[in-house]
Amino acid sequence: MRSDPRADGSLRVLHVSECFGGGVLEVVRELVERLPDYGIQSAIAYGRRDETPLSLASVFPPTVPAFELPWEGRSILAQLRARRALAQVIKHWRPDVIHLHSTFAGVVGALTGRGNVFTIYTPHGYSFLRTTHSRLGRGGIVFVERRIAARVDAVVGVSEHEALLARQTARAGTTFVVPNGISELDGLVLPPQPAPKGRPLVVAMGRIAPARLPSETAAILRSVASMADVLWIGGGSDSRLLAHVDRAGIERTGWVSRDGALAKLRLASVFVHWSAWDGLPLAILEAMALDVPVIGRDIPPVRELLAPEQLCTTVEGASRAIVALLSDPHRRAAALASQEASRRRYGASEMAASWAEVYRRTRSPLGVAQC
Repeated sequence: MRSDPRADGSLRVLHVSECFGGGVLEVVRELVERLPDYGIQSAIAYGRRDETPLSLASVFPPTVPAFELPWEGRSILAQLRARRALAQVIKHWRPDVIHLHSTFAGVVGALTGRGNVFTIYTPHGYSFLRTTHSRLGRGGIVFVERRIAARVDAVVGVSEHEALLARQTARAGTTFVVPNGISELDGLVLPPQPAPKGRPLVVAMGRIAPARLPSETAAILRSVASMADVLWIGGGSDSRLLAHVDRAGIERTGWVSRDGALAKLRLASVFVHWSAWDGLPLAILEAMALDVPVIGRDIPPVRELLAPEQLCTTVEGASRAIVALLSDPHRRAAALASQEASRRRYGASEMAASWAEVYRRTRSPLGVAQC
């Protein structure tokens, strides 16, 4: 299952995502901007969701072909339509590697990209971790993830924990890790940053969705509102989840551009990342780049980024940790020093170089199994 090398030595990678928005969009954007330096051409095939930019031309370089697929929902019919359209894109653009991002792309792409094309799957947070599903539902998702893993050539986790789940739960054959990275952490050297002046600001950031535990996050923010301003940077479409934030009296920005979100995050005294599940959260990397101390929920991928003193298991524990960061300069300095040591590993340039090596190894006789 390998493509014949092109005469000029170039390599073509087709990125496929049912939902080009949020973290997946940012990771792919960073990749397609840097991969030409390694002789790798990129294209994207995508579905349109609420968070997908109206014009991807404003996000990706004009040299990157973008193929919109009829992925208008998550019904079986929508998946079949997307599969047929993706098959035509593959036939037309002739990629050497298909890189599937997240579960729905994994399902459709694993069934479509068979033959003389190397297929890689990145879960970006396994869907069977979602606490919103019943036990039976999670069992069904595990079955689907195992079928995806069996049909692709490699599963690549964005964290050590995700790769471990690929091996142990999804039973993937070839697995390895390429951590997420952001450009703001490329060679970043910051002098110690003083605490923001004036009334402190404590923020949460991201889509108001089940993964971000809106009820608990809102409770954490509300608990410190007497000593700090509080804000949720982001929006959502589920009125029941938005109600948790609104009833707590938490201001929310709604959808904003990444630059707009980072501008608000830069003003924060503390960033709260309270997640039920995750791959490797870009929001924490962004807070690290801006020297904003983070309090996170104690789950394995967040544990890879933050010191134990910054991890909490309960709303009450998170509230106490935020108060300590706001009131004790030594605790704040210790958190920032720990983040400074961690963030050196998560630049976008290093991420792109690692992915270029992965893609190039697909041309070896044993493919990425050599990694």
